Amino acid sequence: MTIIGRLRCRNRALVSSLQPAVESESACIKSRSRWKRLCAGEEGSTLVENVLVIFFLLTPTLLGIFSVSMALVSYQQLGNATMVATQTVAAGRGIITDPCARIASTVTTMLPGWNPFHFTYTISILSTSNGTNTLNTYGPYTGSTAATCTAGGTALTGATGSTNGNPLTVQISYQYNWFPIFGKATLGTLKQQASLFVN
Repeated sequence: MTIIGRLRCRNRALVSSLQPAVESESACIKSRSRWKRLCAGEEGSTLVENVLVIFFLLTPTLLGIFSVSMALVSYQQLGNATMVATQTVAAGRGIITDPCARIASTVTTMLPGWNPFHFTYTISILSTSNGTNTLNTYGPYTGSTAATCTAGGTALTGATGSTNGNPLTVQISYQYNWFPIFGKATLGTLKQQASLFVN
């Protein structure tokens, strides 16, 4: 009886030591069957559908947010360049002989990565001669080489009708591509304007 008792004790010890291994193998089998169900069953098709929906909805949304953000940054940069060009010309009465060329060179210098052929400039100078006010408008000029108006230098010199000087208005627009990957299909226009009194 003692031998049978010993064998029973050893058998119990052996079974109890093998039980964790059996449980872990059972968990592994359950995990494998879950992956099979994911890949082949309803759960798998739901997973694939979710991935596709996220890709086709989230990607255009993120591209749109990025594009609008870049357009706002570009709009702000164009506004700064327009104001600096207007200040430069307004302070150059009697010195600047070609205000259109000066505005074009100032803008293209301040925005070096921009295409100079996509700019369009319009300059308005109110000049006074013998008590008569005349509004001189130059442009629209497109591109940096086309922006020249030597007659504007004379109008700029005569822009001293009031105590503060006469107004000078500069309007600059730029042909902007919202989504460069789509080519010319998404072209738009960024437009800025600044007005100052000629000193």
